[in-house]
Amino acid sequence: MHRFVYLTIVLLFFSIEMPASAEAPETIGDFNTDEMLSRWHAVRHLIPTGALKKDQQREAAMVAILGQFLADFAEDGSEEFLKSLEAGVGAPGEVIRKLGEALEEFDAPRDSYAEERGSFFSAYISTLDQSGVLYSLYVPESYDPTIPHPLEVHPRSNLKFKTPVEERGAISHIVVHCQGRGIEGLGDLDAMEAIRDVQKHYNIDPNRIYLMGGSIGGGAVWRTAARFPDLFAAALVDYGWTWGTQSVHLENVANIPLWIYHDTDDRWVPVAESRTAVKLLSGMNAPIIYNETTGAGHSGKLKDPAWKRREWLLDQRRDPYPARMSYTTATPLRGRAYWFDILEFTAPNALATVNARVSESLDHSQLFLCLQNIEVLAVDLPRKLFPADKSLSVVAASAPIHVPPPLPERIYIHRQTSDSTSSPYAVSLKDPRSSTPFRQYAAGGPNSLYVSGEPLMIVRGTGGKNRALVDAIERFCRSLSKGGNKGWSVFPMHESIFGRIPVKADSAITVEDEKQNNLIIVGSAETNRLLARIAPDLPAVEKDDSLHLGSDSYDLRGAGYGLFHYNPRAPQRFVWIMSSSETEFYASINNGIADLMGEERPFGLLALRLNPRRTIRRISWNKDWSVPEEAISGELLPAPFTTDREAIRDLYHRAMCNVAGAEFVDFWKPHYYPLWEPGARWHDLAVELGQRRTLYKGWASGADLRKITRSETINPEVKMGLFPPIDTLQIDSEEEYRYITGSTWPFFNLLKHPLRDPKPVQIDFFDEIHRLAKKQMKEDSN
Repeated sequence: MHRFVYLTIVLLFFSIEMPASAEAPETIGDFNTDEMLSRWHAVRHLIPTGALKKDQQREAAMVAILGQFLADFAEDGSEEFLKSLEAGVGAPGEVIRKLGEALEEFDAPRDSYAEERGSFFSAYISTLDQSGVLYSLYVPESYDPTIPHPLEVHPRSNLKFKTPVEERGAISHIVVHCQGRGIEGLGDLDAMEAIRDVQKHYNIDPNRIYLMGGSIGGGAVWRTAARFPDLFAAALVDYGWTWGTQSVHLENVANIPLWIYHDTDDRWVPVAESRTAVKLLSGMNAPIIYNETTGAGHSGKLKDPAWKRREWLLDQRRDPYPARMSYTTATPLRGRAYWFDILEFTAPNALATVNARVSESLDHSQLFLCLQNIEVLAVDLPRKLFPADKSLSVVAASAPIHVPPPLPERIYIHRQTSDSTSSPYAVSLKDPRSSTPFRQYAAGGPNSLYVSGEPLMIVRGTGGKNRALVDAIERFCRSLSKGGNKGWSVFPMHESIFGRIPVKADSAITVEDEKQNNLIIVGSAETNRLLARIAPDLPAVEKDDSLHLGSDSYDLRGAGYGLFHYNPRAPQRFVWIMSSSETEFYASINNGIADLMGEERPFGLLALRLNPRRTIRRISWNKDWSVPEEAISGELLPAPFTTDREAIRDLYHRAMCNVAGAEFVDFWKPHYYPLWEPGARWHDLAVELGQRRTLYKGWASGADLRKITRSETINPEVKMGLFPPIDTLQIDSEEEYRYITGSTWPFFNLLKHPLRDPKPVQIDFFDEIHRLAKKQMKEDSN
């Protein structure tokens, strides 16, 4: 049957909110936009039904993308939007022309992309929101579907509808430029989905998938490689950010051959970013080639063609079973790498790390493990490393544990009870975890909503008598759906032109919606019916303008809160609640709660006073989603945390210096150091600081420190501060001082030369802050 017949029928059965086509202009130029939008709605609603065949999916995704552009223009025909549309896609007439072509291709009885060669745009349907997401693809003229081909992946491009020019005939492999929603947050998922879509439609050699990128794209290479190290054979990184390595665990990429390039005059991404990565990975004997030039700045114009980097790249092959590896993750949701899977953390809100090494003798194999914060680890036993007919000795912080032959395909290494007199770990052939009726809590917090691509939906509150509040909630949900905040896309990306998280009114949510989707619930218990239904089953209960946590209650007037939990009505799904009875809370999606969507830090509850901004409570849950005892009855934060932001800043920085063994630390101004309301506890501060973080530690001269201080004093535009403040008369310009920083960029940007000999150091400075604060309280009391 012709596809359009299906579409007109399907329209009757769906209630996900789209911009109303009745309000759209009837025509743009000679084109009937009402008809175009009607057909787009039909395709958009058909996508979630699962009725699309494989040869329809790319065409449907392209229709979804182009129709979204047209619908957005119909909703917002401002000059600013028109400029944005023309820069990214083209004039409205061009959008309609492309949409018309996409609809014709959708109606055709074949995959219109199958015979395309050269550079062209393709699209896939995101599992997250069932929207279309664009990517650019190059398929060589010589492509033969019977032969596995290499795949070159650019995990973050910003081409929109401007196709990169790949020289026809010069490249004999497939190239994909991902067009996702940033390099963090949703961008991680988008890059993986683009790769999977290419694998679905083309014959890709799984051992020849490569990463390539520069600048922001180079940062995306670092992140993608660190999070999915077992997927890639090699990578080229040009002047890429490592983001201070705070969210990029570089040790994870030690088994990926890397060719890194940077110019010493680069003022956008300091050369220290690459030098530090090279130094760390070289210390792990990682396979690295590193080139520096001088004079190219933030570009690759001085790269020597004789290096033949792309040829080198294509010569590499993935090793799916390395005998030595290291892997760190913030959440079990990203616990899989190579031949092991971190299934459960011991402390759910701390980082977990595996260091593994395999050796083999004539009659047995040995597996040496160093485990940090791991409760249950699944280990596959690939025959390349663990021959089935040999015994296995597992060494993990104790005497060896022996596994006799024939070896199983998988074993589980798990922590034993504290009263065990033997090894702290045991080995079993079955998963030792007890089953629970609810989803496992993980430190990823709201990031857990989408990290694995599970369907996501926004539920907007529509109830109550305050219509101004309901209208503000509607605008907020519309903006959140577009991803125009740092929570979705994370600096330095901006509002996405692709994808829209579906929005549904609370009154329209069905039981099936709750079973199928993780939910973002927006609105107070008075305005959002779904929140009102589940609130009594949450660890923090909203009732009568108060938030009740154990025996404590917090006034929600003039406040708002975010809460992450499993859905009590559908325990295998998550909910992320953003609630307030104040219109001000919904004025911006950068409201202190939605900003956290892209983070992997521990999270359970965050309650904020809106004006002036103060933190009421910040809590993480136990593994069973219960409230930690220290969050209920732990010691309260002392007075400086509730009254003096500068004192908090100095305390943070003194603790950083002490733990890192440094004399000075720089910081970015203005920097947000939260003031707390009375009632917040030390537990809250520990959650605020999050998991251990990585800083750069190097050397700065006295002359450097003098320049920073002078610049800070005479130029209010300088955003770099220094702690402790110095008396320039007491600083020796020739002396070298130990120096730490969260990012090398401010130092380089101000001083025009890199921090000397930087190296990454991981620190957890909560205990030191606690010690210093206690010491100060004792001194004050005397």
